[in-house]
Amino acid sequence: MFDPVIRPGPKNRYSLTALNTLYYNLYNSSAAPILLFKTLYSLWVIKPTVAHKLRYGITLTPDEQKLNKDLGIADTVEKGLLPLPLAEQISREFQVLQEETHGFQVAVPTAGVDVVTLHPLPGQFLVLTAMSADPGAAATDNIRIAVDRDLVNDYVEFPTWAFGITGPIPALDKEISCFIPAVKELRIRLQATVAATINIRFTIWKCAMTNIFRARWGLASRDEIPGDTWNKVLAGVL
Repeated sequence: MFDPVIRPGPKNRYSLTALNTLYYNLYNSSAAPILLFKTLYSLWVIKPTVAHKLRYGITLTPDEQKLNKDLGIADTVEKGLLPLPLAEQISREFQVLQEETHGFQVAVPTAGVDVVTLHPLPGQFLVLTAMSADPGAAATDNIRIAVDRDLVNDYVEFPTWAFGITGPIPALDKEISCFIPAVKELRIRLQATVAATINIRFTIWKCAMTNIFRARWGLASRDEIPGDTWNKVLAGVL
C-alpha cells in the first residue's frame, strides 16, 4: 500500500539501504541508443533512530548511548524486533481521519500555475499519497508536477511523461504513489515548457496530530510531551 509504483503494469521488487550515497543507473547493451526510455524508482528518506543506528553500525551520541542502555534497545535489535518496518509503523501510528481524491483540468501557461494550496485543520496534518496527470503531447512539453511542502518550494518534482504508456489505457488510469507529510501547508503546482491543458488527480490523507509526531518532527520540546514518548520516539521504539 505504501510502495511508490505506477499502476497498472509489471513491478520489479528490490530493496537497498544506503547511508551516504545511492546511485540509480541504466545501461544499454545494444549499439543503438534507446530514446525516451521510461523508468521509475521509489525512495524512502528517514531520519535514523537509535535502533536504526545500532542496526547499521552508526556511532551513537552520548545521549543516544544512554537511551540504548535505559531502554535495552540493542537487545531488541538483536532479536530482530527493531527497527520497526515502515509499513507497520505507518499502519500503527497514522490515524487517518479522512481520505480525499481531487481532480482538476488546468490550463497551464509556460510560467506554470498553482493547482491547489491546502492547509491542515488544527490538530491535524496532511499526507500526499498519490498523484496522476496527463503526460503531455510529447516529452519535450516537459509537463511536471511540483510539490511545495511546509513553505519549502519544489520539495519534490515529478515529470509526467513517464506516466504515459503505449496502449489504450488513459493517463489518469495510472498513478504514482508517494508519502509526503505536511504540517503547515501543501501546495501542488503544474509546470511546462509549452502551454497545455492538463488533467491532474491527487489523493491526500487528513491525519490526527499526536505526541508521537510532535516529538518526531520537533514540534514540541521534551518537557512539553508527557511520559517517555519523546525518548521512545528518538530511540525508535515508537
